[in-house]
Amino acid sequence: MDALHDNPGDPLDPAGTSASPGLPVPQAPRDSPGFIRTYDAAERRQILDRMSILLERVEKWHDRTSQPFTVRRGSLLDAADGLSLPFQSSHKVKQHLTNATDHLHALRALFVDAGTQHI
Repeated sequence: MDALHDNPGDPLDPAGTSASPGLPVPQAPRDSPGFIRTYDAAERRQILDRMSILLERVEKWHDRTSQPFTVRRGSLLDAADGLSLPFQSSHKVKQHLTNATDHLHALRALFVDAGTQHI
């Protein structure tokens, strides 16, 4: 499994159906200086193919975060809510999941729906 799917407790995919086995994740060479790396055409194609597969899931995540958010009694998040009274940690979790999903939805609209690369 890759880093995006190492956690079996994915809150947006509790059934664990989003794993993408067999898809390599491009890595920068260990000896490359700094954060900037250029990719050849084959590597860029591989990255875009991988992104399109991941971005296809965004619609499901967007629908899921648009639904009411409930915290299961006895869960760690329920305990965190109890410890953070009068504020509830779960409200921030919901907010961050929604914000992240909205950003991914915008990225999907840009790359997949509009077919552009504005980076």
